Amino acid sequence: MNANALGVPPDIQLASSDPLAWEDRWDQVFAVVNGQRIFSSSPAAWTVQTLATSPNMQDPKHRDDVIRCTRSQRKTLCDIQAQLTSIAAPSFLGNDLQDRWMSAGPSKRGEIILAGLVAACTTVPSLHEARLFCDKEIRVESHRQNGRLFLDLLEEMMVQNPTAASPDTPTYVAHPVWDAIVADQQASNATICEKIALADILSERNLLIGQDSASRVNPREY
Repeated sequence: MNANALGVPPDIQLASSDPLAWEDRWDQVFAVVNGQRIFSSSPAAWTVQTLATSPNMQDPKHRDDVIRCTRSQRKTLCDIQAQLTSIAAPSFLGNDLQDRWMSAGPSKRGEIILAGLVAACTTVPSLHEARLFCDKEIRVESHRQNGRLFLDLLEEMMVQNPTAASPDTPTYVAHPVWDAIVADQQASNATICEKIALADILSERNLLIGQDSASRVNPREY
């Protein structure tokens, strides 16, 4: 995925050397992105179109590589969701995780969120650019001010039957714009490039949310 068409993410090295500056730079990127109405545009969002019409996507070999990568990401997300469910479910259902997270306070929540993002984005470099597609879910300041945001995301990510084996299909976090684009593709004659591009975006977007959520499901850490 070439997210540079949508904005210019900060250097990934900044995440390790100066996490606060890295997050500040991301806030600037989102200000530009939202100013261009990328995430509040019509269902025919130009994000998918830009990727679908890129020169690389016209190459069958590149498309096959993207498809294989997307399948691998979906499998990884299934495993992450099963794992975080097995860890979080007992504490989540017993309110221990919820109570501890909400009582941690804005400063501590921000610290934990930022550490999780740095870990996810530096461990899997492709997820760094995927932050462009998570405009609402993993903004550090949003989590500082709204403790319920993480808990709601975690609940969406958790497998419904925690005793079952790892699911074959991952659960994607709802987002009004991306969901509308999916519905629009299903109702129209979307090109193969458009379908591949959207699948790529959604898998990376949700894998980042999943990796980030999995980094803080242990209430003993806060």
